Amino acid sequence: MTNTRVLCICVDSAEKTLLLDWAARGELPYLQSLLDRAAYTTTQLGESGFYTGPVWPSFYTGTSLDQHGKFAERQLVAGSYEVRKFPLDAIKATPFWRLLGGSGHRTAIIDFGKTVVDRNINGIHIVGWGAHDADYYDPMRYAEQKMQVSPPEWEIEITERWQAPLFGDSDVEIGDRSAAAIQRFQDLLIARIEAKTQMSLDLLQREPWSLFAVNFAEAHSVGHQCWHLTDETAPTYDRELRQRIGDPVLKVYQAIDNAVGKLVETAGPDNHVAFFSTLGMGPHISGQPAMDPLLRRLDGGDRARAWLYRWLRATWNRIPRSMRYRFRPMQEASRNRLLGPERSARRFFALHSNSDYGSIRINLSGREPNGMVEPGEEFDRVCDELANAFSALRNAETGESAVERVMRSDTLYRRRGDDSLPDLLVEWRKTSPIRVLESPRIGRLHVINDETRTGDHRPHGLFALAGHGIRPGELQRPLSVLELAPTLCALLGAHYDDFELAPAPELLPAESEFKGSSNCE
Repeated sequence: MTNTRVLCICVDSAEKTLLLDWAARGELPYLQSLLDRAAYTTTQLGESGFYTGPVWPSFYTGTSLDQHGKFAERQLVAGSYEVRKFPLDAIKATPFWRLLGGSGHRTAIIDFGKTVVDRNINGIHIVGWGAHDADYYDPMRYAEQKMQVSPPEWEIEITERWQAPLFGDSDVEIGDRSAAAIQRFQDLLIARIEAKTQMSLDLLQREPWSLFAVNFAEAHSVGHQCWHLTDETAPTYDRELRQRIGDPVLKVYQAIDNAVGKLVETAGPDNHVAFFSTLGMGPHISGQPAMDPLLRRLDGGDRARAWLYRWLRATWNRIPRSMRYRFRPMQEASRNRLLGPERSARRFFALHSNSDYGSIRINLSGREPNGMVEPGEEFDRVCDELANAFSALRNAETGESAVERVMRSDTLYRRRGDDSLPDLLVEWRKTSPIRVLESPRIGRLHVINDETRTGDHRPHGLFALAGHGIRPGELQRPLSVLELAPTLCALLGAHYDDFELAPAPELLPAESEFKGSSNCE
């Protein structure tokens, strides 16, 4: 074990271009001070078709989605036609803090996304204190996330001293999107940042941690809800409201910047400091709500069930968001009861995915319970049919192609016979809003989009590392997210075969025994 200590500050889904621009302009002085002495670059997940779903597990396990298993919030249950919320305890790879703990390193992991609390951690693990999504919540009280702490003896103190401001779902907390509601939302996020900072500072000073990591998810929440107040190029940009209340995205980023300054100062000059923004953010543009209607036009389906599901979805959208958590189990059961039999009677159907990529599952014989498409030539023929149909789609309002590309997942991932991955991925073009789609085969289709978020994810992030032996400046290549966990571990003199890639050699001090060629292409 070395004497090196690592402070890792994660900022979930903070847009890289805003971070760098605002830092250079003096709006984020503590981040700029860190960048002045850091090696930094863009990060990319490299997993085409998915990045919002797998980014956190891919980061903390150093493995890709075809190994750890998570690619979406809701995934097909293998051997069925049901789609259910992916259980986080089903992630198949080992988090880096557990590997470090086995080597005697004490770690503190605070509010990482998409993980379950580690009851065997050598240190402290806090989950759900103030994450973006309420993965652990009381269905009857939507605003109270169920924080989990390990070891248990820390839980009473954390709960009593550092109870998180009530927060469970940014789509709820944004309210009616009036100026007053957005101001309240911004103030709530900033209060949460300040409270988490104080908790982190207290824990940071408790002992000489080998690695202390904290995530600020507030950038994620404000990006989704307030992008129309920061990006003048966005279709939803509201100049008048921006002039009235300012830029909530900038104000939340500045609150996080203050946290960066305090954490770096408290950690002291002898630490390595890592800064990681998991993903980027941009305008919300998607054709995703059209996926199943498009597939039904191509292949038919039970229109009565589809109509009933659309009616139930419209009814669901009329329920106040603050009440929806109470009915989530009922919603999921109803969805599967209606759509499961309908999916079984079609050659292909849509799966839940992110807004950037549509996901299509072929009803394959020998894999699905009621498979209709034979493996081999027929499967290839159906994939080509769908690729041609989606590639022909145009945005009726602009005349541009609505789809960037259609990809087969078996060319991107190591498929298994029992996996739940889609077979085809449709990448939407995000240059203009997609309200009406058309092609000679499907005719015209109006896209019914009930999404209220104005910002959505982009696949790039930002990683910076400062400390002894690190040469400052922008790196000549992007880093894979899969390189980050092995690099953090290597700074502590630890190397594990569990990771898919080697540590990034550009980020290791010259004397590191693990410096060598990278596996990242």
